[in-house]
Amino acid sequence: DTENAYRFLTQKDGLASGKIGVYGSSLGATTAIVPASRHPDWFTTLAVWSSPSGDQGPGMMEGGLKNAAREAMATGTGSFHFEGWKTVTFERDFFESFEGVDLDAALAKIPGAFLTVRGTEDFLPVRDREMVSLSGGNPRESVLIGGADHIFNIFDPEKDYHQRAVAATTGWFIRTLNAPSGPN
Repeated sequence: DTENAYRFLTQKDGLASGKIGVYGSSLGATTAIVPASRHPDWFTTLAVWSSPSGDQGPGMMEGGLKNAAREAMATGTGSFHFEGWKTVTFERDFFESFEGVDLDAALAKIPGAFLTVRGTEDFLPVRDREMVSLSGGNPRESVLIGGADHIFNIFDPEKDYHQRAVAATTGWFIRTLNAPSGPN
């Protein structure tokens, strides 16, 4: 999907050549990182929120979705309840699709700017400093929002964590997409 979106965008008039950014949240981060590593000349900048890291196959079987993953591998489907939101049912092929996907290795192949944003209460391991150090591009930064969960407490109107994540990411894209072109 990311590759198709890139092709669609690059056929549009008025697009600044070499000035495209990609963003993904949670598993959408995987959907941003992998194509950016396969096509290192496509994206000037990359931003991810609450990204998984490392080898995704084992990560799925041991991470926050492990019970759903194990159930899906055994029976064909597995469910996970996202607190304060809803229950999502996954199929076996969803988990199988992550076999051989190593986000740490992929990050090293990305020459563009890299930003990772996460909350301290994310159910995924906080490895953002390692992700930044693995990233092949510059600039590269990590934003850690104290108290925020995996989805930046979007359903809690008293908290502004999601607004802080949006502001950090918007500022990132403005800075990195408007930076002079050239080697990183």
